[in-house]
Amino acid sequence: LIGDLYEYDYRRLPFLWDQLDREDPFLEETVVSGHSGIGGEAYYNYGYAFLTFLYETYGFESIQELVRIKSGILGFAGIDFSFERVYGKSYQELKAEFIDFESEKWKGVETPSIHRLSSDIGEFVSHYKSKTYANRLYYIGFDREQRYYTLYREDTEILRTSMEIIDFAVFENEIALLLFEKEVSETRLYFFREGRLERTKYSHLVGIDFAGKDRLAILRNSLGTMSVEILSLRNERVTTIFAAIDPEMQITSVRASQDGALVAFRVNMRGNKYIAFYSSGFDAPIMYKIDKDFSLGSWTSGGFLISVENGFGSSVYLVTSEGEMTSLATFSRYVRDPARTREGIVAVGQVKGNKLLYSVESKTTEFKLKETTVEMRVPESLEGEKYEGFTSWRFVSPIPYKGLSLLFSDLTFHNHLIAGGSFDFGTMLPSLHLELCSIDYTPVDFTLSFEFSDLNVEASLEVYRQYVINPKLAFGWKAELNYPLQVSGSINVVLQDSSVLYGGQASLKTNIAVRDTQTATSNLVDVGIRVDFDWKKNGFALDSAIFSRVTFGEDPSLVPVELWDFRDDSNIVVGLSISSDYTISRRGFNLINLVHLSEEGIGAKIDTLIGRNFSWRLAIYKFETVYLYAAYPMKIKAGIMLESMRLLPYIDFALLY
Repeated sequence: LIGDLYEYDYRRLPFLWDQLDREDPFLEETVVSGHSGIGGEAYYNYGYAFLTFLYETYGFESIQELVRIKSGILGFAGIDFSFERVYGKSYQELKAEFIDFESEKWKGVETPSIHRLSSDIGEFVSHYKSKTYANRLYYIGFDREQRYYTLYREDTEILRTSMEIIDFAVFENEIALLLFEKEVSETRLYFFREGRLERTKYSHLVGIDFAGKDRLAILRNSLGTMSVEILSLRNERVTTIFAAIDPEMQITSVRASQDGALVAFRVNMRGNKYIAFYSSGFDAPIMYKIDKDFSLGSWTSGGFLISVENGFGSSVYLVTSEGEMTSLATFSRYVRDPARTREGIVAVGQVKGNKLLYSVESKTTEFKLKETTVEMRVPESLEGEKYEGFTSWRFVSPIPYKGLSLLFSDLTFHNHLIAGGSFDFGTMLPSLHLELCSIDYTPVDFTLSFEFSDLNVEASLEVYRQYVINPKLAFGWKAELNYPLQVSGSINVVLQDSSVLYGGQASLKTNIAVRDTQTATSNLVDVGIRVDFDWKKNGFALDSAIFSRVTFGEDPSLVPVELWDFRDDSNIVVGLSISSDYTISRRGFNLINLVHLSEEGIGAKIDTLIGRNFSWRLAIYKFETVYLYAAYPMKIKAGIMLESMRLLPYIDFALLY
């Protein structure tokens, strides 16, 4: 990752500067768990900067040797062992060198002015995507800890949603919003009218802007081909302005003038950057090459604002469709989405999280861009070798699954192989398991598993598929073959929703399933309903589940209910589980660079299952979030529980992702 193509450029530097401005920069809590205003980007950013320092100080050969050791069996000995072998120094010594080097290099860096609308927000609240409509400033807020998004008009909250706001456009009486539906992994156009969000049929959009009257300028991604279009909301007519038929061309943003007569968009092609303008009077878009990186901003009188790379900061220009550029303001850091307000130029930049920054206008230079002709190549068919996901395994991590397991995955992470075992100290017998799982790779999903437990061999093959109709509705089916011989088929319907509730994030999910099970001697039908509700706010988490199952047949023991470590085989079974966790603090404790302890807190849980028996338990525990070297992070709960009037130890493991 070292070289001109991936240089540690000016867009990444603000994080480095923010950390160097602290008394204790680059805490393990920041660079390991990603507890920062930019989330997980913090550990990628730090890792890149640290490796760049090693490369510049000790040479590229040292990086190659470090990768070689880290990728081998010796890599499991920890990062200190790897660094000692290559550099003769511990990680902490090299980190101290890195901080001293960067502090000396960047001393005296100017801190930009934070706009009044962002001056009182904390590091974990971001403001971004600044735009002006009718001389009013609009922008998006994201609360990283509460996980909700807010659209603001200056200091007024317009709406709050649990869906990520990608872009927006303001009309006279309504607002168009581009929201990310994580349940279906796609963007969708919504309208906010009379206090309600209304979902539309338009999806796979990556940018929108108001284009006058009842029209939207939209940027669409159709299977990797980008196109700029005008959508008429009156008759739903779509007019394509420009389509990037060349696979090497990408379009990253779109903006329109207030009356929609002029549309601008940014084009990236073969390492070059262009700003393109289109008007109904043009035969084709006019393109101008800009030598440095830039971000396209809002329309203002006479043209569009763009922020252009200027050393380690950005300069904001007014650019017209004739290619005339006028310098308006300068920022000491990288900024994007510039907009003009009564107070000056506002743009989004990073100062301990993403904030609205501002700079007073001061015209300094004017110059003219030269129009450029861009040659597009028609895609050529290429011969390739088919990727085989079931022959490209790589080790990923140990995981706490059915005891202790090793997780292997293919390069797409759609195919998993899990192997592991456990030991039952009650029976003094071991248990071994092997599981192959494929999701969204073959025409149907499947899980093939083998298990040796209590001196018995069990095997099963599950073939299933889930169809997501929209973010709130899905249905699916599953066929299962088990050894000893048992065949079953089921269908299910899932209803789910999430929203902001009492200042926190709430979600509700209902699963209704009907299953038919057949053995050599009997047949059974069962119907199950499960309702899950969770709510999170300010370190407090509440999770609950209600379950009920009824069977129709002679032998309900064919399909026993196994929940929360309980088992019941009666024909009617109901259950309830309620748990609550409260985060007390963040430890930020690192143990010899092999284990990092992050969040700690306390919690309680009550589980009940009522059927042939009345099973219950009450647990009180302390939890830790643990980041293990060369393994997935997990949440560990340990405490005591009262189970059917017996006092027992309680321990539970769960992967964080």
